[in-house]
Amino acid sequence: MSLPPLKTLPVFVSICRHLSISQAADELCLTHSAVSQSLKSLETFLGCRLLERNTRGMQLTEPGRHFLMAVEEGLGAIGSATQRIMSRVEGEVRLNLAPTLALRWLIPRMPALQAALPDVGLQLGTYRRDELTGRRAGLDMALVSAEPNPFERYPHYPLCPDRLILVAARGTRSEPLGQLLGHTPCIGVQDPLRERDWPTWLAANGQAQRDPELMFKSSPLAIQAAIAGLGLLVTHHLFVIEELQAGLLVKLGESVVAAEYRLVALAPGGISEPARRVIQWLQQEAAALECRWAEEEGV
Repeated sequence: MSLPPLKTLPVFVSICRHLSISQAADELCLTHSAVSQSLKSLETFLGCRLLERNTRGMQLTEPGRHFLMAVEEGLGAIGSATQRIMSRVEGEVRLNLAPTLALRWLIPRMPALQAALPDVGLQLGTYRRDELTGRRAGLDMALVSAEPNPFERYPHYPLCPDRLILVAARGTRSEPLGQLLGHTPCIGVQDPLRERDWPTWLAANGQAQRDPELMFKSSPLAIQAAIAGLGLLVTHHLFVIEELQAGLLVKLGESVVAAEYRLVALAPGGISEPARRVIQWLQQEAAALECRWAEEEGV
C-alpha cells in the first residue's frame, strides 16, 4: 500500500478548511513556509495539484476535492477509534453478535456470566454479520457463524455447531414427516441470512423443496408464530433452547449442522486477559450445551 507522508494530511485539511496557508499556519502553530512546503510535498507525492490560487484566493481542484473527502473520512475514523480506546474501562470486553443470538441465547446467560466473572464488564454490540465489516474498531471479538466467514484472517476460537432444526408447537399431531409437511404451513424469515435455512434442512432430511407460506421479518417473530401453532419452522437450535426445554416447541426430524459458531478476535495485538476469560466461559457453557444435546438425542 502506497501512502503519502502522513504528517502532511492534517496540514492539508487545515489549508482546505481555511483556503489560506497563512490561517492554516496560525491554527497549527507552524511557519508559513512549513505549511507551504508540506502542501508541495503532498502534491509532489500524488503527482497533481490539489489547490490552485486565483483572483478569488485558493480553490480545491477536482482531485483535491476527492482527496479531501477521503482524508477527512480516514482521520475521522482514527479519531473515533482513539476516543473509544481511551474511554474504555479496565476489565471491559466488547462482544458483537447477531441480535437474535444475543436475545435468545446470550442475554439469558448473562447473570451466570456476571456471577462467574464479576470483575469483567461485558458490553454487547448487535451489528449483523453483513454490517460488521468496517465497524471493528472498539470491538474485542465477534460471535459469528463460520460459513461463510469474512473474518478468516483473524484468530478464532470454536464454540459449538450451528444446528438447524424443524420445530412445531407442542401438541402437534404425530404423523410421518412428509405428510405433516404436505398439509401444514411453513414459516419463514425475511432475512438474507435465513433464506437458506429451509432448503438446507429439507435437502438433508430427504424432503421435497418448498417455499414458506408465512413470512415474518425476524426470527423472534417467527418463533412466536410457531409457538402459537401457525405452522412449522426451520430455525437455529440456539434460538429456541428455552422453548424446547419448557415444552413450548417440539423438535421434528433430524437436525442439520449448517456451520460452526466461532468467537473471532478483532482487537489489534490479540485479545486481552478479560476477553480470554470470557471466551473460556462461553466455551464451557457451549460444551455443557453439547453434553445436554447428546443426552437428549441419545448420541
